[in-house]
Amino acid sequence: MRNQPTVSLSSLLRPYPQYGSLSEIFQPNFSERYQALQVKVERPFSRGISLTFAYNYNNEWTDGYFNAPDEYANSLTRIPAASPRHRIASGVSYDLPFGKGRTYLSNLNPVFNAVIGGWTTSHIYMWNAGSFLRFGQLIVKGDPIIDNPTRDKWFNTAAFSAPEPYTPRANPYQYSGLTGPGYWNWDSTLSKSFQLRERFRLEFRLETYNTTNSFMLSSPSVDVYSSLFGRSTNQANTGREMQYTLRLHF
Repeated sequence: MRNQPTVSLSSLLRPYPQYGSLSEIFQPNFSERYQALQVKVERPFSRGISLTFAYNYNNEWTDGYFNAPDEYANSLTRIPAASPRHRIASGVSYDLPFGKGRTYLSNLNPVFNAVIGGWTTSHIYMWNAGSFLRFGQLIVKGDPIIDNPTRDKWFNTAAFSAPEPYTPRANPYQYSGLTGPGYWNWDSTLSKSFQLRERFRLEFRLETYNTTNSFMLSSPSVDVYSSLFGRSTNQANTGREMQYTLRLHF
């Protein structure tokens, strides 16, 4: 730092300013805690169908420096994590009951059995509540939460204004109940095996990702200096994708 013509005050507040952007990790006296309630329900494969459902509620926090003066004084604050509190994951696999060895039409002509018999479908559904929105240093006056958020106004932008220079952070990192858009996704597969010979089996598989081709909003901008502040302008997922596979087993 001695070779720099000027040195900012904020850089001198770092524990080791002579090292520039060097940061410490795994420091003593720092704590992290993860608490969760997890529920899982399964139905073993029976009569051609199997099901699984899992729910997770978590509460997570970590010690950190709330602002630059706290870092200088080595004063820690318990900072909650921004990750979603609620998550659901579920899956189902179902052997369609048509064709040889199945409940219905088990005596199908081999040609028709090759067309409509022996199909299996699987689906995975995942959902999570929105992540908490994390804000930088701002001046906050009023309630930032609104009752009916939209993609053009996800929170009360009038409650925020740019911070004054040379003042420490006073606003919290996030607000209870102020989260970004939720997210869900549905993936599916459809497959069938063709027994060619005793040692040879041909498998056809169709896979779709984002099967419903649904649009998921991204989190809104939290940059108070941006003209997009409070608006969600991007897509959090991708459109429907499909792929086909033909595999020979021997």
